[in-house]
Amino acid sequence: MVSRDSEKDLTILKKHVNLLLDFFRENFERRFEYPKDDYFAFMILCFLSKQKEHLNSVLTLIKNESYSDSMIISRNMIEGVGIILWVSLDLQKRALQWKKYSIITDYRMYLKKTHGDKTKIAQVIIERSLNEGYFFLKESYKKTNIQKKNLPADPFRKTWLLDETGQEVKPYKFFDNENKVLYEIYGDMSDWVHWSISRIGARIYRENSEVGFYSSPAQDGCYALSSAFLSMHFIFEVVNKHLNLKLDDKIKQLSDNYKNELIINN
Repeated sequence: MVSRDSEKDLTILKKHVNLLLDFFRENFERRFEYPKDDYFAFMILCFLSKQKEHLNSVLTLIKNESYSDSMIISRNMIEGVGIILWVSLDLQKRALQWKKYSIITDYRMYLKKTHGDKTKIAQVIIERSLNEGYFFLKESYKKTNIQKKNLPADPFRKTWLLDETGQEVKPYKFFDNENKVLYEIYGDMSDWVHWSISRIGARIYRENSEVGFYSSPAQDGCYALSSAFLSMHFIFEVVNKHLNLKLDDKIKQLSDNYKNELIINN
């Protein structure tokens, strides 16, 4: 197996990530029209904007040689890919589910303002959260013998990511067999996010009686940039296809150029 030059790869990867940002500015910084009830369109445009912010953050961390920390952001980008993959299996229903959870977050905002005293929240807001947000109630509070007035201040689930039976959907379920490699990358990056001894231990060295800590390796930066590229390119494809923007060839060219330059410089 040929050893790659991480510093050289970093230069190539930064170039192509910046090309993605240029492409975003040229093709996605504009108004989009879509039917009011196309909840998936609304969702993916929100995700597109968030992924663009993450991409900028990855580049900022890379510029400051915080290579390992840049993986924290790119890991979140992969999670965004996974969520869209999961939503795509029943896109309008699940996208609406994502949107409707805003009812719960709005209710919690009012609850925070009243320091947890729901009696100070307008009854219409409480009723809306219980009626339109019924799906998000904790299962124990859906029983017929539970009266609304006896519910705790916050009876709702902590996430909108629930399957049809009300079970929470964990990240590994986002990725089918075709995309399992994404979950493997996500999991590997989790070692740094969750303070795992395996990732931290790889940075420790001993010299005589002293123990030191290696600086953030450039290889982690390559890992972050390549994952960020993949995630942003994915959302380009999804938005392009769903909104019929006819950018297929241009988006494919971005990927082809990226792959070809990395292969040539191997």
